[in-house]
Amino acid sequence: MAVAMITGTSSGIGRLVVETLARAGHTVYATMRDRNGRNRDAGDALLRLASEHRLAIRVLEMDVQHEEAIEGVVDEILRDTSRIDVVVNNAGLMSIGLAGGYTEAQVAYQLDVNFLGPVRVCRAVLPHLRAQRTGLLIHVTSVVGRMLFPGCAFYCASKFAHEAYAEVLHYELTGTGVESVIVEPGPYPSRLLPNSPAPEDVQRVAGYGEMAGLRDRSSNISRNSFLLRGLQTHRK
Repeated sequence: MAVAMITGTSSGIGRLVVETLARAGHTVYATMRDRNGRNRDAGDALLRLASEHRLAIRVLEMDVQHEEAIEGVVDEILRDTSRIDVVVNNAGLMSIGLAGGYTEAQVAYQLDVNFLGPVRVCRAVLPHLRAQRTGLLIHVTSVVGRMLFPGCAFYCASKFAHEAYAEVLHYELTGTGVESVIVEPGPYPSRLLPNSPAPEDVQRVAGYGEMAGLRDRSSNISRNSFLLRGLQTHRK
């Protein structure tokens, strides 16, 4: 069975992937930031799941913005298991609002988490995967890695960048035994919307008139998409 390292596992797709892989018999290292803070309950829930169902799940603190933290987790996994077979780059955040209202610092933060985060993770694990001559990098991007929606300028930009990086890795890793693949989810219930940062330059947003309400309209469209997906799933 495989040893998997997954980022962003406190909720949503990351949480689902942890349970799915663990129930299939794999050893899963579920990483999340602020493990002992706001994500304490999420981490504890995964540990209870592991205990109740005898699943091989370990929960580790890791923020994809910090290179040293990532390298520390990779080293810990290698000490435990001597290998890493699968890495799932899932951690991310989503900014919804008028592009003109986001400050440079906000844009940098969005790109740092969604794009540089996976880059840091891959830099940390690739030497080991290449030495093993086998491994799988799974990049969880989004349908907005190929499509554009108003109100999602920097989320789209971060996913476009992530996909470009993942595809280039696919070619550069040819012959090494390591694969780089992309998964493009559509709407899925998660904490992305509730945690979405609003534009901080409220005066500039107000200057857009009717378009100033784009953030609320975009959020409602996304919520309705979640509801529609749930109804379609229920009917199958």
